[in-house]
Amino acid sequence: MINVAARSDGQLNKLPTHRVKFRRRSDFHRELRAAVNALLADNGEKRTGGWAMVPKCAIILIWLFASYVFVVFFAQNWWQAGLGVVSFGFAVAGVGFSIQHDANHGSLAQSKWLGRLVGASLDLLGASSFYWRTKHNVLHHQYPNVAGLDDDIDPGPALRLAPAQKRYWFHRYQPYYAWFLYGLLTIEWILHSDYQTFVRGSIGNYPVARPRGWELILLFSGKLFNMIWMLVIPSLFHPFLYVLAGYVAVMLISGLLLAVTFQLAHCVDLTHFYGLQKDRQPDQGWAEHQLATTCDFAPNNQLLTWFLGGLNYQVIHHLFPKISHRHYPKLAPTVAEVCRKYGLTYRTLPSVRAALRSHVVFLHNMGRAQPQVANQATQPTAEGNT
Repeated sequence: MINVAARSDGQLNKLPTHRVKFRRRSDFHRELRAAVNALLADNGEKRTGGWAMVPKCAIILIWLFASYVFVVFFAQNWWQAGLGVVSFGFAVAGVGFSIQHDANHGSLAQSKWLGRLVGASLDLLGASSFYWRTKHNVLHHQYPNVAGLDDDIDPGPALRLAPAQKRYWFHRYQPYYAWFLYGLLTIEWILHSDYQTFVRGSIGNYPVARPRGWELILLFSGKLFNMIWMLVIPSLFHPFLYVLAGYVAVMLISGLLLAVTFQLAHCVDLTHFYGLQKDRQPDQGWAEHQLATTCDFAPNNQLLTWFLGGLNYQVIHHLFPKISHRHYPKLAPTVAEVCRKYGLTYRTLPSVRAALRSHVVFLHNMGRAQPQVANQATQPTAEGNT
């Protein structure tokens, strides 16, 4: 059976009737919201980024444009082109982290149309902002680490990222080959998954509305424009095979950065995973579920925080997805304090190195025939990191 469920920016999406249903908002969630709202009000801050985000967005877009111009028009040899391609790949990821992400969450600006306009920067990079809002805002943010609902932990049989997923013999090697597959994220997204979603009318097993009107035009015109400025124009000045190699390199770099950031926030040996089982729902609230399935990393690294758009504060982001990422470092101590009051764990890893180590341990455990349980959750449908 299929039931109409959560809205994604005006579109009704259909999910199975046995989707996870969380308990009503708890005392913890109410107090947490009140504490965060009070902190922002006391500091005279709006929830959205507003004008304070303009300089950062400008810097990233100039970085993107400058990298492109350097590679296409000024690079004279292989090492100059290589440096330009690396810079371009990081800039593409920067747009994804800090510009389109906040815009498509509605946390960049109070104006909805302005948020949609800036969010279309994702379409200019070749990926559909329409489908991203459904895949990310609905399936991932409502149901993080729920196998069968969170499409971000379901890359297919090549990787095993949840205990509920079937294990194959080759998963024992996934700590070694996973990194290459992570790099393919952007290419697969641009050239395959958006088209597949449009044809099938679903993300994974879950039907979603197809885009109409402006959204439909934007989906295909964005992909066409991306091919023109990323492949056609450079081919007027360089051999096509060189251009294609550069394009693939840019996509691999940006894909690796985007995928690894997600993995370090969710797929580590500290977080919990849940199996989608009919008529059995987790005995916890939505906010408690976000805490159980999400982890911060390197919170004191200011440069990383700037580049990742605060996504190393993933706990804060999942609890308050409509608050601008520029507030996350200020909100973290308040969230941690309320968590301590209610005896809840605020998961965090001190550095990128520690987060990478935790992710590698997670991949090893997921690939073992007899996994070691590192963290057994208490809810009836929860599965520890096995």
